[in-house]
This record gives sequence, structure tokens and C-alpha cells, in this order.
Amino acid sequence: MLKRMSFAIVTMIVTEPLNTLPAVAQSTAAPADPTVSVAREVLERYAGRYQLNDTIVTVTVTEDGRMNIQLAGQPAGPPMRTVSASEFANDAAGVRVFFEDEGPNTTRIRSVYNGSEVVGTRIADAPDLASATAPFSDLLDGAARQAVVTQLAMALRDRYVFPDVGEQAAEQIDAALAAGEYDSLGDPAAFAARLSSDVRAIAHDKHLVISSMSALPSAPASAGTALPRSESGIVRADMLAGGIGYLEVVAFPRRAGFKPPIDRAMSSLADCSALIIDLRRNIGGLPEGVAYLVSFLLPGDETVHINDVITRIAGTNDFDRESFTSQPTPVSFADRPVYVLTSSQTFSGGEEFAYDVKSLGLGVLVGELTAGGGNLTGPAPLGNDLIAMIPLARAENAFTKGNWEGHGVEPNVAAPAADALGVVLQMLGQDAVSDIAAASQRNVFTPRTAPLPGSEAALRSIVAGVTNEPPDLTAMNPRQADMLRPQLPALQAQLRPLGEIRSVSFIGPGLPTGDAFEVAFANGTRVMTVMLDPEGLLVGWQTGPSSPGG
Repeated sequence: MLKRMSFAIVTMIVTEPLNTLPAVAQSTAAPADPTVSVAREVLERYAGRYQLNDTIVTVTVTEDGRMNIQLAGQPAGPPMRTVSASEFANDAAGVRVFFEDEGPNTTRIRSVYNGSEVVGTRIADAPDLASATAPFSDLLDGAARQAVVTQLAMALRDRYVFPDVGEQAAEQIDAALAAGEYDSLGDPAAFAARLSSDVRAIAHDKHLVISSMSALPSAPASAGTALPRSESGIVRADMLAGGIGYLEVVAFPRRAGFKPPIDRAMSSLADCSALIIDLRRNIGGLPEGVAYLVSFLLPGDETVHINDVITRIAGTNDFDRESFTSQPTPVSFADRPVYVLTSSQTFSGGEEFAYDVKSLGLGVLVGELTAGGGNLTGPAPLGNDLIAMIPLARAENAFTKGNWEGHGVEPNVAAPAADALGVVLQMLGQDAVSDIAAASQRNVFTPRTAPLPGSEAALRSIVAGVTNEPPDLTAMNPRQADMLRPQLPALQAQLRPLGEIRSVSFIGPGLPTGDAFEVAFANGTRVMTVMLDPEGLLVGWQTGPSSPGG
């Protein structure tokens, strides 16, 4: 559910993926010369595709007889250093890989990274990766388009939540490429738009999107206009006439970032006579954030199973299940009438909240049929400035055993979105005022006005680290640094011409979490958002549009 919270509103983002990647990293640093010479026939025993946790790893042998390892949906890294006949190293990333078992083809791979060990098993021979992803360039040639389609088709086949649909979508783009339908698409943004159209024609999935990281995007389609400033997705809380409480939420981040501000907002509404939760501009988020807000509407003395996320194990037709339950909250609104406002733009995680409220009988939905996006996504870098958001999981409500994918959530009371607030107020015996600014008698929550400790320093550090040569990503959480490395050429092409940083000004809390800053460079400006983990390392970095400097 994260897609529209990230790639639809920024030009680049690295965020924590839905599933933890195994301990195999990619790096763009030049590899060291092999220290051991191993016969090619020995290396070819290792070539194949392996399952490590929920990710597919492809092992190939280069023309000059070195080992190459690639995560599914990511560009190929440099060849690995040969340590022994069965051990290989990516020194820049700090990864060691071991192949085990005898026989014509080895069946077991073991990866060690940062003290963590992951063991995987062989599942297939390696595909032909002769057209491996090329470095980023302004225009795409035939080889680059071939490489992107190869990566996207692999990601669809290995990761798309419905395996048969993923296969059909992959076949569609393979056929279009072979027929020359992409030959005129040298512009990355135009190629991304065509690929999105082609795969969506098969999948009919609003979360499945291919984007160009350097093309400046428009406002999120689900919002209609630019989103308001919020703190962890919370825009405002107000007391209205008749003691009615009002809360607007436009996104659902992880519970750790969501809990402090939502606790503050809901506690400020604790004495309300009825509660209105406005999701008309909500663009989605994560199930744990949704489950926490649902928890406020339940009695505090019981734990309720709310929703499950069913995730495909990459490269297989098997699935994992993760359950989300209610959590303790500082206040409960279980004894008050609750109304939820929806629109045709309410999307993804916003729809889950509406669906959960309706299926649990916790409140009344008022407004429009929602957008109909019920899958959860993970990023798949495709190289050449392109990235895909691949739906790799689906939601399943604990009570209905269904979800809202493709059809949306029907309101209990249908009304134009613009009139929904007034309709609820009239239902509660008040004047039908549809504008919250006019309806509010007292604002009781506003987003914070100061940055979080360490966020500006982390921003300065990552900008310097990306633009330096060699790049230094020590300011980032290691897992996010691994995700960022394939994007470095495109990022450097964008950031280096801007020159040195002259000033950094806090704008407000970022979306979904973190802090947003206006960064003035010698030759232009950028809006950047950074998100930190508890150790102060970056787990997210977004960049927005630049403007001429002077």
C-alpha cells in the first residue's frame, strides 16, 4: 500500500521494503581482481536461480570467467572476487557467498553479510542475462530497453502477487518488445508510461506502476491536488459544534512513526460526543498504521484480529501470512458514534481503514465509492532511470476474508465527497457546513513546527555522500544503502550539477514520516525529505523538483 505514498509524489525515494531482503547486496564499486583462479566448468556448476528467504538470486558466469550475483528485479552488480573454488566476495558491500553440495549443479547457497547468514536452495537454471541492465543514460537505446524489459518481466514472474497474472503481464511486454512496439521510445518517462499501460492492461492493478526517477511527477493521482502538510499523515484535529470531534488523516506510516502524533491528536479529542475521521484525501500506507487507528475504535480490554497480509514467496507459488491485531491505545472511542468520510480518491491503506470499520461495524461510511486498490507493493529497480512498484502481497480482512481490490469500498451513505462533512453534521443535528475551516470551533492538533533531532545532519551527509567519488552511503541504514546503489548514476546526474549546499531550511514534517527541507544549492533548489531509524540512520530519502538558482 506504500506506492502512492512514495513514487507518485517524488522523483527518487529509498524506503524500507515490505519484506526484508536477504544478505546479498549490490554495489557499483569496481571489484578487486580475483585472488584465485577457478576453472570455468566449476563456476558453471553454481550458475542458476536460488531462493533466499522471499527473494530470488540469479547467479551467472561472466565472459571473463567471474561470478555475478543479482537480486530479482535489481540491476546486476559487479563481478565478485573469487576467494576459493566455492567462496566469493563483494568487498565493497561486505558480502561473502558460499556454494555447497556436490553434483553436476550445486543445490545450496549461503550468504553472510554484516554478521547475518542466510541459506538458500537452487530452484532453476539461470536465464540468459546477456542484456544485463546498462548504466543510466538520458535516452534509451535498444539494448537498454531490452535490459529493462528483461528485469521487469523477471520481477513480474517472480514477485507479482498473482503468479498467473504476473506471467501473462511478462509475456505481454516480451511480445511487445519482440514486435518492435517499443523501438521509438527512447525517453525513459515515455517508455515507463507505455510499460505501465501494457502491464496494467493485463493486471488491472492500480498499484502496478513503472516510473522514471528523473522525470518530475505531477501531484498524486489519488489526491487530485497537492497534499496538505501533515505530521505522519495527520493533517488536523478539531472540535466542532455539539462537541463533535474531527480528524483528517492522509497517510498511514509505520506504527513507530504514527503512534506519537496520533496519540496526541486522539487524546485531544477524548471528550468528543461523536467522531468524524476524514479519509477523502488519504493516499494509503501500511497495515500496521491502519490497525493502530482502528484500535482507537475498539474496547481497550480485548485484542481483535483485524487484517492479514498474504505475501508471495518470490519465485514460487507459495505465500506467507502476517496478521495485524488491535493494540492498546491511550483513549477509546468505542462508546461514541463514528463516521468515516470517503471519496473516489481514497486509496489503498485509506480504503483498508474504511473496509475494516465497515466490516467490524465500528462506524458509518459517508461519501463516495473508493478507488479500489487493495494490494501491497515493493520496489524493483530496473536500471536506466526506471523503477517498478510490484504488487507482491494482498490484504485479507479477518472477518469477510475478502478485500476491496478492483471494486472499492461502498459507503453506507452515498454523498458527493465535497458535501460529506456537511451530510454527517446534519445527521448529528448540526448545520450542514461542508468546509472544515468554517465548521471548526477549536483546532486541537497541528503538525509540529521543528525538525526531529539529527535529520538535517543526515540530509547533508547523504547529499555529500552521493555526490562524492567514491560515494559514501554510511549515513544510510545498510539495507537501504543496498537499494540505493543501483540508482546512483541517475542520482549523481541530477545532484552534481546543482553544486554545493548553501542553506537548508525546515519546511515541516515529511510524508509519510520524517522531515521535509528546502535545500538551496549553488545552482538550484530541491525539496528533500529524510526519514531516520532509531539509530539515526536514513531509512528514507525523497527528492522533489528543482528550480533555477542564482
